[in-house]
Amino acid sequence: MHSICTGALLLAVVYLVPTIISAPTISKDPTSNLGNEGNLALPVLSQPSLPPSINLTLLHKEDGEKYTVPGTLTTLEFYLGFPINAGSLTNTVRSARRYCDYHVDAGSRGPLPWDEDPFIEDLGWGARITIMSARPAHRITWKVLLETMRGLWDYLIQGGHFMEAEFDIMNGGWGLVGRGKIESTEKLPGRGRGSWRNPYE
Repeated sequence: MHSICTGALLLAVVYLVPTIISAPTISKDPTSNLGNEGNLALPVLSQPSLPPSINLTLLHKEDGEKYTVPGTLTTLEFYLGFPINAGSLTNTVRSARRYCDYHVDAGSRGPLPWDEDPFIEDLGWGARITIMSARPAHRITWKVLLETMRGLWDYLIQGGHFMEAEFDIMNGGWGLVGRGKIESTEKLPGRGRGSWRNPYE
């Protein structure tokens, strides 16, 4: 009787131990136990992704092109990128220039206020200008900003460079005082040809 029990016990061990060892493990993650059979597997949700930033400095020319605004100490160094709609660029630069003219004519000669630095011009024409000071202790002034807009007009519009661009702003002995970018944006309805008007007149 004793030998029979011992034999039965050994038989159970021989068959049950491999079965237990080979049994699938249960993960603590409930979704990982559903497998890929049928419709039981949960979909994997992708993470939200941001659009990649465009490095405009490598798209057209690696070396910058310098332009000194006539009658000023302001020099712009341009790095040109993708083509941009000529009308969008023209209207946006014109609007920004008039805006700066308005402030300078009203007596604004000092640094840009904090809520205007970075300076952004985007009224829905299909282009955006962004300019920010390079030195917190020596912020860009309205006068230098206006000279920058004149430089953008001369070099990009009058010069026929209808392209997205990054640009550095240098001012005399101060050296680099600001950096800027012009890029394409979505045009708002009603911003068609001939519809431009100066909102500051």
